[in-house]
Amino acid sequence: MPARLGVDPQVSRGVALLSAATKPSALVSKLFARQVSRTTGTPVRFVVRMAPLDVVCSPHLKNFQAAAEAELPKLLEGAREGAGWYCSFHSRAMGTIKREDAMQVLKQVMAPLKLELSVSEAEYMILIEVNPILCGFAVLKDYEGQLHECHLQNASEAFEHDAASEPLSDDEGSESEAPDEPDEPARAEETHEAE
Repeated sequence: MPARLGVDPQVSRGVALLSAATKPSALVSKLFARQVSRTTGTPVRFVVRMAPLDVVCSPHLKNFQAAAEAELPKLLEGAREGAGWYCSFHSRAMGTIKREDAMQVLKQVMAPLKLELSVSEAEYMILIEVNPILCGFAVLKDYEGQLHECHLQNASEAFEHDAASEPLSDDEGSESEAPDEPDEPARAEETHEAE
């Protein structure tokens, strides 16, 4: 049976690449959905970010432009006309592609697709990662919501916080919670005892 995941831990300090038989953005979306689920989420300590790269190329502007022109229309197939998009750009130890240049390429590619640039509440986020080995990108939905900007630890912390803030059921404990504010007579007794 072929391996479902391949690992290349030698890309850059603090970065590991995983290759999968499925589309990376679908895999990450499924993982984050599971992570924020109250029934299946677990604490995460060793993975901070998981950036899916559905399309990869050499980390140079001309290669990025060619890949974006060829693949972005396919990735945004079925997007409604006028939908908002924005870009999340991350560069690690590389200056061959600048954020401004990437945005210019994206604007050129998006114009015929009739999608609108939206700085806030974009329906589609184009995630771009540049490092010394490769440049990659993916189109993601709910980037700031369920995907927590691809920060797996933030999703884990949200799960842990939600689980900790759930009220106890009658079966879990018979003690009632103390009221937020004590009664007036109790305050008077506390004041009297303190004197």
